Amino acid sequence: MSMLSSLKRYQSSEVALYNRRWNPETMNRTMEEISQLVEKYDANGIKFYDSNFFVNKNRVLTFAQNVLARRWDIKWAAAAHPKGLLSYTQDELGLLRSSGLSRILIGAESGNDDELEYIQKGATTSDILTAAQMLSNFDIHASFTIIVGYPGFPEDNIQRTLDFGERIARLGSSNEVKTHVYAPFPGTPLYDLAIQHGFVPPKTLEDWGNFDYYMLQTPWLRSELNDTIDQYNKEFCPYVL
Repeated sequence: MSMLSSLKRYQSSEVALYNRRWNPETMNRTMEEISQLVEKYDANGIKFYDSNFFVNKNRVLTFAQNVLARRWDIKWAAAAHPKGLLSYTQDELGLLRSSGLSRILIGAESGNDDELEYIQKGATTSDILTAAQMLSNFDIHASFTIIVGYPGFPEDNIQRTLDFGERIARLGSSNEVKTHVYAPFPGTPLYDLAIQHGFVPPKTLEDWGNFDYYMLQTPWLRSELNDTIDQYNKEFCPYVL
């Protein structure tokens, strides 16, 4: 792992693009926009496309309190960091559930603590399992994503991550796990490492547009992995296939 330790810290493509900045809409504007959807168009479900909607606990709890105060009968979904969820108390999770929170998307990323540490996830496998159990206890549908095939790590890590995902799914019927194969993207430090390991990137914008990150694109992984992941996702993430 000496080559890995000499590299800059890992960043996801979103983190690299936004430089770890989170710029939310004001709560007033958020409520105004949702009010239009619910009260004018009878929307009964809201999904927030925010990579870490739960990063500001006070904002999330305020939103839930506003939903309850307005007596909206809606379900809502958003994304969260597993470590951030651990800061929520039982009463706070109950409040969120009462407001209609029905689904949380969580990037678990790996079942190996060495990979989690390298990509600076800020959470351990133990943290992720604890978050999964918490959400299961409140019957909040938890949709976890995991990634296999990071460059420079042992092939055995793949099976450990798959086994870890299965542990998450077995914690409760409301948990699902979807696996992705690591795909290199420009601007992230692992992209350079992937090229060192033989990845040949698309040459044109059109080629990048046709880049299927759901399929194996890296030369250090065996092609049979596509079938393995396909079967895995059918078992542990049937709702999105």
